[in-house]
Amino acid sequence: MTLAVFALNGIGDHVMMWPALRALHRAAQGKVILFSDTRITGYLYHDLSFLESVHITCTRLGNVRYFDTEQFFPHVLRCDTFISLISWRSPSVNTLLGRLEGRRTFGFSSDFSHPICVDGLNAFDAYFLIPQALGYAEGIHSCAQSPVHELESAIAARRRFGVIGDQGLLVVHPETDPVKDWSEANLGMFLDAFHSLHPDWAIALLQLYPERYAATRSRPHLLPVCGADFPEVASLVAGSNLFIGCDSCLLHLADLARIPTVALFRSTSISSWGCRFTRHRYVSLDRETGSASTDSILAAVRELAV
Repeated sequence: MTLAVFALNGIGDHVMMWPALRALHRAAQGKVILFSDTRITGYLYHDLSFLESVHITCTRLGNVRYFDTEQFFPHVLRCDTFISLISWRSPSVNTLLGRLEGRRTFGFSSDFSHPICVDGLNAFDAYFLIPQALGYAEGIHSCAQSPVHELESAIAARRRFGVIGDQGLLVVHPETDPVKDWSEANLGMFLDAFHSLHPDWAIALLQLYPERYAATRSRPHLLPVCGADFPEVASLVAGSNLFIGCDSCLLHLADLARIPTVALFRSTSISSWGCRFTRHRYVSLDRETGSASTDSILAAVRELAV
């Protein structure tokens, strides 16, 4: 069995499909051709060796996405099974499926020969339905290992950012998209309250955009981390004692790494994008302001026995 796996999603989706890809890789004994944005998957799936990794670029016309089916159709013909892990529909996918008539195809709509229904499922479980449909017998936990496989990597990341020995480390990630982000004023109040309760802890603030949260970042008890590469950030998250953040790829990384997590949800679905593996608590942010009471976030931290 040789699999063509089409996975052209955002970073967070790619993290949540990691267990499914591991299972597909095992089921096909490594005979997998991955079609994706290799700028993302090239640094994510370091533990998987694909027969080939083909870069795909999408274009948009309004809300509709298109890609060049001619670019990778010859690669698909090397495979007997086509799998789509994308969570959106596209005329380009339908064009491709029309040329694959007679082959097994798996995806999340009725356009495929083997449609997979994922209504109401956490995305980790939704993606994992596809290897299960192919006959992969082991459960999701067999493929849901930490993205950082060596404990030494997490320890080294702690040291590089100045965390001493077994000192407690809180990693905070407040931003990913404006409709999901934690408000700066609310974040600052929480960080001050947490520091007063846990003065011996190190607090790392992970940021994508250096121009944001400048006032918060200037606090003397913070370790600002901005612009670090993905393996570095993943190792720091995996080496932390507590993660607090909005719905993002780093939330899903903390989940895979089994780091106790307070997940802050503002505009996205907890049932689809919430935690699956680690001990966690949810706090809802106000959709308009991106805020929650400091007491509610501290209570969530206490419930995790941190």
